[in-house]
Amino acid sequence: NIYVGGYFTNIGGQAKKYLAKIDALSGTASSWNPNPNGNVLKILLNGNKVYIAGNFSLIGGQARNYLAELDNNTGLASSWNPNPNNSIYAMALSEQSLYLGGWFNQIGGQTRKYLAAVDLTSGNPTSWNPNINAAVSAMLINGNTLYVGGSFNSLGIHTRNYLAALDVNTGNATSWDPNSDSPIEKLAVHGTNIYAAGSFTNIGGQARNRLAAIDASSGNATSWNPSPNNGVNAIAIDGSTVFVGGYFTNISGQPRNKLAALDISTAAATAWNPNPNGDVTDLVIDGASTMYVAGSF
Repeated sequence: NIYVGGYFTNIGGQAKKYLAKIDALSGTASSWNPNPNGNVLKILLNGNKVYIAGNFSLIGGQARNYLAELDNNTGLASSWNPNPNNSIYAMALSEQSLYLGGWFNQIGGQTRKYLAAVDLTSGNPTSWNPNINAAVSAMLINGNTLYVGGSFNSLGIHTRNYLAALDVNTGNATSWDPNSDSPIEKLAVHGTNIYAAGSFTNIGGQARNRLAAIDASSGNATSWNPSPNNGVNAIAIDGSTVFVGGYFTNISGQPRNKLAALDISTAAATAWNPNPNGDVTDLVIDGASTMYVAGSF
């Protein structure tokens, strides 16, 4: 099954508002229907649970503001209810906690500005509190490190411009500091590199336009430099290839409309060229060499 969220009201031949489960073979929508009353921004699967973030106040038959835990068979909301007071734009999962980034400044009745960890059982915020000073739009966990990107420029007592690494246990910033000159929108990890997309022109001590690979140890930009001529919204990595989608029409010196495949070592654009006629907003690669692409094409 493919879980899909957005602004739609019809998908797979059925009336479905903002959220649906689609059969990966036939493309038809299942009967699963949480029916949120606002658009869906993020989806995260965890066993038989589906975490949904969006701009809703009702989902799965329950009042839930911006965030809910749904049963992936029934579509009903569980009693788990962190109740953030504004939108969630990024989620990452550890064994005990769900890490959340967004525009909120309160969650579970406690002050948590833009970044929080909530208990997977109770839904209550943990004591983990990095005290970041502006919105978080991207995050990923790699080992014991949580990488976050957004529009912030400080994290606790540390200056961190738009991109930072935190200890998942303490919430303290590590020494890793690529020092981007503009906000970060997307993050991905492969091997020893963190791939970042945003509006930057300098990151990791190097001139890099909108897309870069950052060494996960040093925080320095690697030599990988595709230099797209417009924004990147999505990154998916498969083996030796980095797939990117966005608004660009040229990348690595080649004409590519909105979607491209790049060599993970050289950043050269491969011959793969689906050429969508509209912007790409998300990419997912499954285990059978199939890519799912979403956007306005």
